[in-house]
Amino acid sequence: MDAIDDGFADAELPHRWKAAIAWADVVIGADTDGSGASAVTAEFTAAELAELTLTVAVAQGFSKAAIAWGPAPDLPTMTIPTPGS
Repeated sequence: MDAIDDGFADAELPHRWKAAIAWADVVIGADTDGSGASAVTAEFTAAELAELTLTVAVAQGFSKAAIAWGPAPDLPTMTIPTPGS
């Protein structure tokens, strides 16, 4: 996880992974220098780019929904004993 923080470009990750992270920044609006689009087009096919874009967008949507809905309420714990021999 430390390798994909804001300094991922200098991390010891494969170029393809760095391109995917850069594209995720583009999709979520965190691409500050515009380098994400050029990195990803050289590395991924159109179909792969579509799948990557959808995956990032759905993950971001679920993240925003989880924040908006708040934590799950405390649910009672049910304990079922294992049968004895």
